[in-house]
Amino acid sequence: LAPNIFYPLHQHEALELYYLCSGNLTISHGSNKDPNNLSSGDFSLTPSNQIHSLKTTDQPCLLS
Repeated sequence: LAPNIFYPLHQHEALELYYLCSGNLTISHGSNKDPNNLSSGDFSLTPSNQIHSLKTTDQPCLLS
C-alpha cells in the first residue's frame, strides 16, 4: 500500500487476514474501538462483515 493512504470505515463479506511484510499500518475495527498499530511481522484478522478502516504511515507497507 502507498504512503499516507486512508481507507475509511467499510465492510465486506470476506474474512480478511493480513500479514505485514514491511512498513507500518493502523487498523481500526468498529467505530468506537482503539486502533491497532501493526509493524513488520504482525498479523491482523478482520472477521466477515466487521466494520474496519486502514491507515498507512508516511512509508509504504507490504501486506500478504
